[in-house]
Amino acid sequence: MNMNASTPTSRWFAPAALCATLIGLSAYAVASDTATPEKTRRYQEDRQACLRGDTNQVQSACLKEAQARYAEKPGATPELSSAQLQQNANARCDVLKGTDRGDCLARMRGEGTTQGSAQSGGIYRELLTPGTQVSPSK
Repeated sequence: MNMNASTPTSRWFAPAALCATLIGLSAYAVASDTATPEKTRRYQEDRQACLRGDTNQVQSACLKEAQARYAEKPGATPELSSAQLQQNANARCDVLKGTDRGDCLARMRGEGTTQGSAQSGGIYRELLTPGTQVSPSK
């Protein structure tokens, strides 16, 4: 009996195990210098949401994004002020003209009704404004 005989499993197992170990160590090295308990908790929550399918993303992309967010250096993503968020919302209305733009700005300020969320696929904003009644022609 040849004790050194390779089986199909042993041919791929060692390289795969080595690759997995190296990937894990590199991720640890990147994250260890910036990891805080809050950051680690957030990563675990993001990862679990990906695994449960709660994110409207393909699982592999979701996990990659969660890992990238975890490895991100502190301060790399600027926090947006409420004024900046409002300015961004108003910019969505810039393509419209006249009363359409005014109605759009009113919806961005929260007037009217709002349904849905970005996570559920979209936000629907509705604002009913009085208009001119058009009578049907005879």
